[in-house]
Amino acid sequence: MLKTRKLISLVLVVAMMLSVFSVAIVSTGAAEAVESATIVYDGQTVNAHVGDTIRYRYYMDVTPISTAADGYVHAIDARTHFDQSLSVVGTIGYNNFPLFNDPVWGDDEPGVVYYNEVNIGRGIQCNANSPAMFDVTFTIDQAGTSTITSQMYELYKAENNVPKYFYYTEGEKLIDETPNFWSTLEVTCPHPDEPTVAPTDAPTPGDKLTVTVVSLDGVEDTKTFDIGETFTVYTTLNTSAYENGGISALNGSQSYKVDFLEFTDKYDSDTGDILNPEEVFPVVGDDMVANGKTPGTFKFNATKISLKNPYRFDDNNDILVKTQYKATAPGETRIVTEMLTLAIADKPLTKIINQGVVQDGYEDFRMHSSFTWPEENPTEAPTDAPVPTEAPTDAPVPTEAPTDAPEPSDT
Repeated sequence: MLKTRKLISLVLVVAMMLSVFSVAIVSTGAAEAVESATIVYDGQTVNAHVGDTIRYRYYMDVTPISTAADGYVHAIDARTHFDQSLSVVGTIGYNNFPLFNDPVWGDDEPGVVYYNEVNIGRGIQCNANSPAMFDVTFTIDQAGTSTITSQMYELYKAENNVPKYFYYTEGEKLIDETPNFWSTLEVTCPHPDEPTVAPTDAPTPGDKLTVTVVSLDGVEDTKTFDIGETFTVYTTLNTSAYENGGISALNGSQSYKVDFLEFTDKYDSDTGDILNPEEVFPVVGDDMVANGKTPGTFKFNATKISLKNPYRFDDNNDILVKTQYKATAPGETRIVTEMLTLAIADKPLTKIINQGVVQDGYEDFRMHSSFTWPEENPTEAPTDAPVPTEAPTDAPVPTEAPTDAPEPSDT
């Protein structure tokens, strides 16, 4: 009996030790799962956890600079530094630079990515609605504070294809005016029991997105949409004051923020070419070369050297471009349609707009964006409405004169 009691006591002691050991393991694992981290990015701070992924985006708007008020520059060279406690998810490639058409980058050095583009001809559009210069996702590998910092190194604007206005050189700002720089950080937290940081793009019931559309006439149209709702933007053009609205060449773009909107028109996933140009460009049709692949910017251009049969925009309801979007996140945003080139169908191919600037003496045209179309249609009546010119059958016809009235003299 004594031996049995001793054996039972020994078993209980071992069981208690295993229980304590198991609790210790669970407690240690729980502590590791919620190990906290702090991310400092461009002077802003966000709390997160080890193992979280973070998406960092860096933007620039050059319109506050007087010599770049049209929103175009021709060379950008920037870099983003990050601590070794962060690991880049995937491989740096073209998709990490939404603003650029043909970026050049380097990520050979630990903790830094260099990126630049030079586009002397068309230029690079950088306004409040332009996509990010750099868009990257990191994984947080270590607890403590991690830092992300971006820096502009070279920035200039050309005139007549020659660099003229230099804003930054070798990281030094050369002018008193400053572009608007900003960055965003989204944290994806895999710890649902620790909701310190929730995904910033997760909508809650009742969230809305307010969208304002605007084009060259400066008239804004604003509407609010539910998250997930799709809508259409109509941009019309009327150049009837010149050559009866005949246009020989046009080159334009429509910019939007990928933080809030998804471009939903169909395009080839490899080339980016629009698959339904007749629907998107009712007047120009499949002559239009258009690309929807670059996030945040939809670009289009067409040329038709014909005086007899040009592209005809002679009415306020002539659609230049019709685009479709989906609201993806709550907040406020803008869709801006601009033209880099617009040329009349005359012998000298006179440009109404050249390098994004409306030319003196050619301001008499209208380019307007709206959520509705047509804007006006006073000549069409509803099909079930009576035709106002028809008189009752038993009423006298007012144009008939009495038979005994004198006929007008031929003289």
